[in-house]
Amino acid sequence: MHDINFIRTNPVEFDNRIKLRGLAHCAEKINKIDEERRNTQTVLQNILAERNNLSKDIGILKSKKQDTSSVVKKVEKLKDQISNLKELEKIKEEELNAILWRIPNLPAKDIPIGFNEKDNTQYKIWGKKPKFTFKVKKHFEIGENLNLMSL
Repeated sequence: MHDINFIRTNPVEFDNRIKLRGLAHCAEKINKIDEERRNTQTVLQNILAERNNLSKDIGILKSKKQDTSSVVKKVEKLKDQISNLKELEKIKEEELNAILWRIPNLPAKDIPIGFNEKDNTQYKIWGKKPKFTFKVKKHFEIGENLNLMSL
């Protein structure tokens, strides 16, 4: 899977390299989903901190034998918000991962660009290409003849 930090900091390079794979630009969409996910995490962390502070306040109020009902109600409301935000964070995380998992690896910078085998660069030839006096069978034909494969 791709490094989200690379996409965040190098969206143009990511899009240019992914284009070499024949895919459309997608860094902007990825970064938007990632930003929404991170914003949700920030809000969630702030609400969790607020809930923790209110919980401490409840302890202090109880030790002083004071009424805690209003603070408890606030904590209950925060629990609902926390639940909703955790669900939203999970949805955004899954949405982001679904996109990132479908994108193939970026081509290396030193790899020649091509769209079929004719575009390949031949660097080295080793040995001589064999010449057969018979019709060469495909791998699956050999496997079927040896009863190693079933149809």
